[in-house]
Amino acid sequence: LVVHVDRLAGVAHAGGVCAAVTGNVTVIAPDGSSKAAQRFADIPNGSVVSTGDGAQATLRFDDSSAVVLNQNTQFRIVDFRFNAAKPDTGRSVFDFLKGAARFVTGLIARAEPANYSLRTAQMTIGVRGTDFSVASGSLYLSVNQGLVTGTNAAGSSTFSAGQFGFAPN
Repeated sequence: LVVHVDRLAGVAHAGGVCAAVTGNVTVIAPDGSSKAAQRFADIPNGSVVSTGDGAQATLRFDDSSAVVLNQNTQFRIVDFRFNAAKPDTGRSVFDFLKGAARFVTGLIARAEPANYSLRTAQMTIGVRGTDFSVASGSLYLSVNQGLVTGTNAAGSSTFSAGQFGFAPN
C-alpha cells in the first residue's frame, strides 16, 4: 500500500487525515458530533471513522502509516502523537471496533514497536514493522509483512508474513 498525498507533507496533525474517501464515510468527533468524511480532512484523536455499505476510507498519519477501512467498518483513533525529530517517542493507539481493515505501520512502529497497539474486542495487537489485515465477527488476522503479536487473557501468539490467526469472541 502506497499513499501519496502531497498536501500532507510537512504538516503536523493531531490524529489522522482522510487521504481517500469512497461512498458513505462518517467521522464521529470526540464530542459526539458527526459529519461526512472529506478528502484531506483532519481526524482528531478520539474520533471514530465509520464506513457504510460499499464504502472505503484510507487514513494517513504523520509517521507514514496508513489504514484502509473497508465497508461496514468502525475504527477509533485513540491516541496518535508523532515528532519526526524523535520518532521513538511517538504513540499510535487505535481501536478496531468492527468490519475489516488493512494496517501498514510507519516510523513509530519501526522506531519503538511497543508504542504501537491496535485494540480489538478479542486481543491487543502489537507489531514489528508490519503490513497486516484484520476482520471482525470473531477476529481474523492476516500478516502480509513483518511480525504481529496478539495478546489476550489466554496468552500471546506471534504471526509472521504469510500466516493467519483467529480469535473467537
